[in-house]
Amino acid sequence: MNPSIFATTQVTLGEFDFRSLGDGRSAAVRYANNSNYRNDSLIRKEMCVSSSMIQEIKRIIKESEIMKEDDSKWPQKNKDGRQELEIRLGNEHISFETAKIGSLVDVTESADPEGLRVFYYLVQDLKAFIFSLISLHFKVIPDSMNFEDTALTMIPTPRRSSLSKTVTSQWYEAVQLRIQK
Repeated sequence: MNPSIFATTQVTLGEFDFRSLGDGRSAAVRYANNSNYRNDSLIRKEMCVSSSMIQEIKRIIKESEIMKEDDSKWPQKNKDGRQELEIRLGNEHISFETAKIGSLVDVTESADPEGLRVFYYLVQDLKAFIFSLISLHFKVIPDSMNFEDTALTMIPTPRRSSLSKTVTSQWYEAVQLRIQK
């Protein structure tokens, strides 16, 4: 495999960051979210993924054709917040910023509904992909049997277990079906 194929891959989407490491044969995925639920603090997760995940992220981005879009006619950030997406693929670099999109109604009522629709669906696909990766790498278990206490602990899931392989292959097939639709 040619390491230059993977070099300088970076996708930053609000609370997610996906960056290739070293020679580009692996990547770090970082998730950070400020939770205000019951005065919780910052939730952080980090994991490494293989070159096949880098290839899948690149494929999703390239097939979306987001690199051809321009955010100049998209709604500007407002009191509800903003959404940002930054992509670096090799020598290409593009950055988008728009108001938070609540639903497809916000997309269709914009000055550039086609471009914003590409952005909206790409963001949804990337979030689903990364949340699925996080759920495959971490398992949530209650700290105690007292269900009134909702504190949760994240523990690493063994990467080579047969259950993990089965879940991964089922998830990958589901993602392939969803992307092809």
